Amino acid sequence: MENPLQPLIATLAAFLVLASCESRPREAPASSRQSDPVRSDPSSWKAWHDLMPGPGPRKLHLRGSVTVPSTLDQARLVRRDAASLEFEVQVEQLKGRGAQVITRRELEFSAPYEGDARQLTVHLPDGSSFQVEIQEVH
Repeated sequence: MENPLQPLIATLAAFLVLASCESRPREAPASSRQSDPVRSDPSSWKAWHDLMPGPGPRKLHLRGSVTVPSTLDQARLVRRDAASLEFEVQVEQLKGRGAQVITRRELEFSAPYEGDARQLTVHLPDGSSFQVEIQEVH
């Protein structure tokens, strides 16, 4: 004879098994996150040398954007050294949970500049680089 509680016990056991399963989304392994490249359209970058008269030093401005593979990826623009017009896009991944979604990051740089160069170089994390023409603003 079958126990009348057996179907109830089976249902409860199945519920407990399912409830113990992890239901949150899993993060992609770090190795796959880092293999996704940081990309940039060189034509979207603008550089200008502010030659407007007035107080304070003349300034060089650089503005552009990159796309990164995750919402956790933060990007910044760093001048390689004070004497050069070479800039590096550096990407750091924050800790925590983020979506594996291509994310656009706007980057800007501004600093006093008294030179007369006509172009600068932007280097991406994968080793590629591109030139940006410096416009003069009077």
